[in-house]
Amino acid sequence: MKKVLYIEDNAVNAMLMEMIVRNLGGAELTCAADAEAGMAVAYDLRPDVILMDISLPGISGIDATRYLQQSEALRHIPIIAVSSDTAPQTEDRARQAGCAAFLTKPLAIAAFMRTLEDHLSAA
Repeated sequence: MKKVLYIEDNAVNAMLMEMIVRNLGGAELTCAADAEAGMAVAYDLRPDVILMDISLPGISGIDATRYLQQSEALRHIPIIAVSSDTAPQTEDRARQAGCAAFLTKPLAIAAFMRTLEDHLSAA
């Protein structure tokens, strides 16, 4: 079973993602409510893919991505940014930090599932 970590501070978004991933099949979702907790879970869980909200309390999703990309043990894990910030410079910053993909909320479910499946199958 593939492991997906979703770092998201909004409980409703986390519940929606749980339903989406459950319908995907073959993947199990773990959620963390902030970047600090998410980074700790990433070290313990070693997920196949990380879904990263960009606007997190405390450490931003961009800074958390940079931190994870500096880790020898975690840098191979693809990080998919999921953000309500649609500004082109936000996507640029996320990609420069190391995000493999950038998706905006509200999610286009079919496109999201294709992106997630592509990264899971490559993992």
